Amino acid sequence: MPNTPSSVRQNPAKKRKLTSTSTNVDIIDLTMPYRPNMSGSGDQLTNEEADVRSSQMNNKQAVSLDDEILNSEIYKIYCRNEDPKEAMKQIKELKTCLKFKEPTQPFPAEAEFRRMSEEVLETIWKLEPELKESKFVKIEKFVQQTDFVYYLPRINYNFHNNVRYCFTIITMLIPNGYEYWYVSNFEKGPGLSKWYRAESTREIEAENLAKLNVMGIKKVTIDKLQYIHYLKKYSEKTQWFDFAFKFLRYNLNTLYPFDGPLRTCLEFKFDVVEADTHNTNATMRLQKWDRDSRTWIIFKTYLGKSTRPFKKTRRTKNEKEIMEKEAKKAELREFFKEHFGFTECNDFCVDELQRATVI
Repeated sequence: MPNTPSSVRQNPAKKRKLTSTSTNVDIIDLTMPYRPNMSGSGDQLTNEEADVRSSQMNNKQAVSLDDEILNSEIYKIYCRNEDPKEAMKQIKELKTCLKFKEPTQPFPAEAEFRRMSEEVLETIWKLEPELKESKFVKIEKFVQQTDFVYYLPRINYNFHNNVRYCFTIITMLIPNGYEYWYVSNFEKGPGLSKWYRAESTREIEAENLAKLNVMGIKKVTIDKLQYIHYLKKYSEKTQWFDFAFKFLRYNLNTLYPFDGPLRTCLEFKFDVVEADTHNTNATMRLQKWDRDSRTWIIFKTYLGKSTRPFKKTRRTKNEKEIMEKEAKKAELREFFKEHFGFTECNDFCVDELQRATVI
């Protein structure tokens, strides 16, 4: 079932008590291992996987996608405004809003779109039958797009176009990744619009997870397929510094748009020095290329310092590199705090779908 906003225009910030009757989104106890049937035909779950009920629930650890939507900032903005155009304007003005794309085609009839969704899922489940893979493996291939067979335009080009042109698409930056939204009938307001959300540490994975959500495969279903011992085995730790560095590298032109006939060249550079007090200091320079003077002009600087104690003896072989990276991380932390208001800059683990998780 899709996530449909309440038709009552009110601030939905209050937490709703989760009971078997208060929400139509199923929740599971992630501490209970789930082992799919691997005897030969893959997971014995149908396309109505989201309807699997778990009688072994622990509400403290259960995850509800409804709550993630209800408590999101952009959803609250949407419900506070009588005019969807005003809500769109306010969402676009958020510092963490990276993209807001309006639909260019009308949304199809709900029954027809649902039928197409089911056809796409049936096609995905039947791909590569000789491999006898579980459905989670096929979900992983679809999300990561490492195999052309799982490329959505190849599976169903018409459905791909519906998703691409008939939804409002929103991309938000979160402290450890990206939040991707598909909203049908955004312009019609609460009660008629339907919201789908996913998040990942990489933008492409967040987008494809959101597409699965549109087709009816919710986060709770993926978590159920991705049973806990498998998650522990294949999770890997990711440094926040690497995420922040890559984000800044590929999004400078989005964050700092400059007027001009051509796309302005932007870059950021680190200057690292070892201070007299045996600390490592670093300066991050944001600069743009001036075509007239043919020189780089600095328009923003951030200072960082390593707090790692300097050892005169028994120094590790790469201690200098560690201190330099720590100083650079301090600069990136200041940048994210100033630009987005983020204060959480901790390392995290990611699963096969590049979703941040805690093990």
